[in-house]
Amino acid sequence: MARPLGAQIPKLTFGPVAPEGVPTIWAPQNGFQQTAMACDAYEILVGGEKGSGKSYLLIGWLVRGNNTVSEDLVDTSYIFHPEYKALMLRKSFPELEDWREQAMAVYSKMGAVFKPEKMHIKFPSGATITLGHLGDENSFRRYFGHRIIRLAIDEVNFIGDYGLYYKLFITPRSHDPRMKAQIMLTANPEGPGLSWLRKRFVRVPNPAKPGEFCPWGRKMGETVRDPITGENKKLIRIYIHSKLSENKAMLAGDADYGVSLASNPSAALRRAYMEGDWDAFTGRFFPEFRRRKFAHEPENAIHVYDPKLVPLAPWWPRYLAMDWGFGHHSSVHKYCVNENGQLHVYDEMVQKNIGALDWGRQIAQWCLPDLELLDSHTMTMVLSQDAFGKRDDTNTIAQQIQKGMEEIIGKNCAIFCEDSDGAHLMRLTETQGKCRILLRRASQNRTSGWVHMRELMNWNQPKQMDPSKFNADYANHLLVDVSTEKYFQYCKLFDPPKKKIVPILQISMICTQALNAIETVDFDPNNSEDIQKLPTIEDDVIDELRYGCMHYKHFSNLPPANVYVDRKVEEAEGLYRGGINDNNRMLVRDRAANDWELLQQLNGTGMAPFSIGRGSVRQSTVRVN
Repeated sequence: MARPLGAQIPKLTFGPVAPEGVPTIWAPQNGFQQTAMACDAYEILVGGEKGSGKSYLLIGWLVRGNNTVSEDLVDTSYIFHPEYKALMLRKSFPELEDWREQAMAVYSKMGAVFKPEKMHIKFPSGATITLGHLGDENSFRRYFGHRIIRLAIDEVNFIGDYGLYYKLFITPRSHDPRMKAQIMLTANPEGPGLSWLRKRFVRVPNPAKPGEFCPWGRKMGETVRDPITGENKKLIRIYIHSKLSENKAMLAGDADYGVSLASNPSAALRRAYMEGDWDAFTGRFFPEFRRRKFAHEPENAIHVYDPKLVPLAPWWPRYLAMDWGFGHHSSVHKYCVNENGQLHVYDEMVQKNIGALDWGRQIAQWCLPDLELLDSHTMTMVLSQDAFGKRDDTNTIAQQIQKGMEEIIGKNCAIFCEDSDGAHLMRLTETQGKCRILLRRASQNRTSGWVHMRELMNWNQPKQMDPSKFNADYANHLLVDVSTEKYFQYCKLFDPPKKKIVPILQISMICTQALNAIETVDFDPNNSEDIQKLPTIEDDVIDELRYGCMHYKHFSNLPPANVYVDRKVEEAEGLYRGGINDNNRMLVRDRAANDWELLQQLNGTGMAPFSIGRGSVRQSTVRVN
């Protein structure tokens, strides 16, 4: 029988200041290490700046007790319990060896020995810490089902699949109430696991403050029903941010480590390593996207808005886009075009395992307030191509969605605008003045869709051609030998550019799935013009956003006649200090009304600013083909 460790080391401390006569075997440094050592959450992520001492923290954490003072040695350290088992994982075997050497410098003082044949560190009581690496998927499978109390994974950011991590997540369990099952992870903000780590720990929506994230260092977790007791319980997790400046021990030996990080030529790596910035590698496919503007950029370099500060006028036209899915997520967003032509993504529904009929009901109910406010009482929904092909015994997915909508908004009020027999034209006439949703296929061109999304995200003003480069001889050649049209096109290049309202794309801070998708997606390694397709929620959401942004190309916006005319009268009165008389006011109103009619003809959209397709048939509120 193993001799109790307590007989060899009567007192053991992990505190920064040891009581007189008690040797300090390991002590956390002030700052995040002390915070992490005292944390009782089930799942702890310690992440942030490189070189901050995250890996060294795991050495102390794996042998920590319960942070309570008692006569029970297990409260001091779990290594006093003969059945304590822990698992320590690193990315590769060489990195694991480096950690083992550091750990044994501490653990050997506790009487521990390393058993290379079993790859574990054994303490005199019989407690063990097993060492492993995650070099490939088969490596993961070795550890599924291990009976352990504590799990430590160093550099968990190199686990790209959350599903694999989850199988490790459910491994820790305790059969002794004196020992608490826990997980501690460390990470830098890079690597294939960046997306799920940000979503799980760093960018977690704050239920108390919609549109904001849970503050770092605050406990969080979802309520889950206990299948045995029926009670609602929470598995608590927490993110603790680490800082290089708090690793005094390392900086004492290498004061220039921070300088070496600053010398990295990659701006993204500098932000990730020096600041622990979890956004440094986000938006790699959409580098134009800004959740917040950087210091050197103009005020308009931002794509996220607070809906409380930017109300949407009720007459601004709206539409929907949907990417259908059942086993994977369906994604639906609402879009609104303001008077300046900016596209607002202002609400979202993202769910899975919901049937097409139920989706139709939910969407119609969701849109009723918008439909009732609009003068036209009409919204278009562009729907993914696969919804028009997949079917049950009789109906396609799109037809089932249509039926669900009509249960809410009325018969014949969900209208396909691409019927070959032209039946939709009659339905448009019959439903005039009613709430209705027009259904059409979304554009499937991925490459041009991504290009268009980038155009909508562009926040730079157009630049003027250098006037000194104007070539009068070339201009004269165009005028004499080519055409006046080409001549004017060339001259126009040197005109001062008109200031544009940019960026076009604006996303409400409550649309967290949309924001996460834009920031997460990456290039397809086999096609630099496309996004890598992955079985993730972000893949479904980004496809739907592409549909919505592509529909904007076919979208025209013009305020109702009365709004347009009133604004023109206000503009005219503003030109004169004393205002204008009734006769002039009437003249302005007549001229503005004529201008509005002309703009309507140019837009070709009828009374309401909705256009569908490119046909020439025009109803009083909707242009259809």
